[in-house]
Amino acid sequence: MVPFPLVSLQVLIFFGIFLVGLGQQNTLKSCLFFLGQKIRGVDLKLVSVFKRGLKLVSC
Repeated sequence: MVPFPLVSLQVLIFFGIFLVGLGQQNTLKSCLFFLGQKIRGVDLKLVSVFKRGLKLVSC
């Protein structure tokens, strides 16, 4: 239940940056690459936090 708002916020940020990138076609690829790196890092953090939370709940 906890990660859901974070994921939806992530999607909103993704679309916001994506739309800005569409406005500037020459920087679109670098923008998407940068965004991909950011999201990958955030996802890994979310997964590790979620796993820790599950361990605490199961105990």
